[in-house]
Amino acid sequence: MNIGRLLSGLIILTIGVLVLLNNFGIIESFNFYDLLKYWPIILVIIGLSILFKLLPKPLEAILNILLALGIAVGLTYVVINAINSQASPSATSPSSKQIAEPVNEDAKRAKIEVNAGAADISIEGGSTLLVEGTVENIFGSTSIFRQYDQSQGVDEIKINQFSRNWFNNLGRSSKNIWNLSINQEIETDLLVSSGASKLDIDLSDTNVKNLEIDAGASTINIDTDSSFAELASTIKAGASTINLRVPKDTGLEIELNAALTTNNFEKQGLLKNDKIYRNDGFENFSKKVRLAIDAGASTVNLERY
Repeated sequence: MNIGRLLSGLIILTIGVLVLLNNFGIIESFNFYDLLKYWPIILVIIGLSILFKLLPKPLEAILNILLALGIAVGLTYVVINAINSQASPSATSPSSKQIAEPVNEDAKRAKIEVNAGAADISIEGGSTLLVEGTVENIFGSTSIFRQYDQSQGVDEIKINQFSRNWFNNLGRSSKNIWNLSINQEIETDLLVSSGASKLDIDLSDTNVKNLEIDAGASTINIDTDSSFAELASTIKAGASTINLRVPKDTGLEIELNAALTTNNFEKQGLLKNDKIYRNDGFENFSKKVRLAIDAGASTVNLERY
C-alpha cells in the first residue's frame, strides 16, 4: 500500500468535502488555516510508514491498513469539528460598520465613491446627511476617506472596502451587504465600483447628476428618477442583467455598446440610430436621462412608468 498516495488522496477528498459543505451552507465560515495546525501529523504518518517497511511484509500490510483507517478517522474528525464549530457565534458573525457623514454646508456639490468587492449593494435617497447606512460583512474592513475641494466647492467622500488576507477566506461565507442612503438635495456625482454583485440603485429622492457604475458580472437595478434635470450615467459591466426604470415624462437616450446583448428598447418606443436609442422628441423634454452601457453578453430591460 502506498501511504503517500493514500494520504494525498484523503487530504484532497477532505478539502473537497469541506468546500462542498460550505457551498451548501452546512458550514458557513470554514477557515483553511485551521487545517495547518494538523501538519505535524503528516510527519508522524511518514515516520510510521518508514518504520513499517522494516517489519515483515504481513505485519507491514496489517499496520498500513490500521494506519489508513486512523487517517480516515482523523480527517472525519476534522470535518465534524468544522461543522460543530459553527455553533460558535464568532465563527459566522459578520462585522457591521455604521456610516453617518454629515453634509458640508459650504459645499456646492458632492462626490460619493463606493468601492466594494463582490457585494449586495443597495443605495437610495432621502437622507438629510451626505451619506448614511451600514456595511455588514464577514471578510472585509471598510474605511472612509473624505476631503473638501475648496476651489471647486466639492465635498468628496470615498467608502472603500479591503479584504483581509484572501487566503484566510478561501471557502468562507462571502456575506457582504451594503445599505446606504444619500442626501436628497445636494448635487451629487455617484460612483460605484464592485465585483460580481447585486446592485439596487434608486435615484428618486436624490439630486444625482452623474452616475457611474463599474461592476463585474452582476444584476443591476436602477431607477433613474433623480431630481436633477439632466442625469448622465455610464454603466460598465461583465455579462449581466441590467434593469432600468425611467419615468415616461423623461427624455431618454441610451448608447449601447455590448456584444450579444438583448434589449426591449424598441418595444418601449425608442427609435434606433446605429448604437443610439432615443424616444421621440427627446430634445423637447425638460428632464433628460442619458445612459451609456458597455457590457458583456447581457440582457437589458427597460421599464417606463
